[in-house]
Amino acid sequence: MAKYFQTFITASVLVLMTSTADAVIYDLSSDGVDMLTISGGTVGSAANFEVFTDQPAGTGFIDPFLRTQVPGQSAEGSWCGTGGGSLIGKCEQGYNTDGRPVQFDTKDENQWTHSLLLSDLNVTGDGFVEFLLDINQAQGEAGQDQLLSLDELQFFVTADPNLLGYDDTTNMFTAGAELVWDLDRFMDAAAQPNDDYILLENCKAPGTCGSGDFDLLAQIAYQDFVDATNRLGIAVEDANVVLFNRFGDNAGVGKNNAGSNDGFEEWTAVLGAAPGNGNGVPEPGMASLLFVGMVGVWANRRRRKTA
Repeated sequence: MAKYFQTFITASVLVLMTSTADAVIYDLSSDGVDMLTISGGTVGSAANFEVFTDQPAGTGFIDPFLRTQVPGQSAEGSWCGTGGGSLIGKCEQGYNTDGRPVQFDTKDENQWTHSLLLSDLNVTGDGFVEFLLDINQAQGEAGQDQLLSLDELQFFVTADPNLLGYDDTTNMFTAGAELVWDLDRFMDAAAQPNDDYILLENCKAPGTCGSGDFDLLAQIAYQDFVDATNRLGIAVEDANVVLFNRFGDNAGVGKNNAGSNDGFEEWTAVLGAAPGNGNGVPEPGMASLLFVGMVGVWANRRRRKTA
């Protein structure tokens, strides 16, 4: 099992692996790098991403707050479900909320998709909050079907734990939410957001296929969330974090179809004490991820992902 424990602030690099007129690919597949920093843009400040293959992950070992899976309700169109390449794959999208019925391809089991309080998140000594992603792609002989593109990643804050009403043509909620950070960070010549994406690989490290390990660590600046709550006019302790993700919405420049082709994708957050709640600031950075591994010690059993 491979692990990547480098310190982000001192070792991160900005990687623009492949650029087209419409997109920048941040390549974290086997052809790319293990870690990168996406610099500050139109929305939000610099954020860090790392291939993180720690175990255990999967149902029964972590407490996910968002799951998405195809087939679902995503409409075939220019923003989702376009697919491409020769391998079977689809787009999937959704976001966490307590509201029901859920939109798009969100799985609606209450214990697995739910609201998330900003005040419950751990804040590292470097000022980041951390999120972990576990993807689940096919493991066929053709390596390309293990690829999955993360085409949209957005963080919002809202006072409403039951928030609904995401418009996937504008990539915004119709009301009640403030955008914190967006993967599409820079505007093109026509003042439209570039359709950037992160290319992931399910089996990048030996022994890390399937649902038993994480695949990505994301660090987003805590101050970005605070600033967004101020713009929205709510207190930090009343803020709910909403993560919207979209996978597989491209043919993959120079790749085969990086669409979703297997079980669900899920996110969990590193929990702890936010500044100002009387508990102080937790220990920084990667040490906080040890909490995630310890969850497995307390779990009664591990249940594999099912479609």
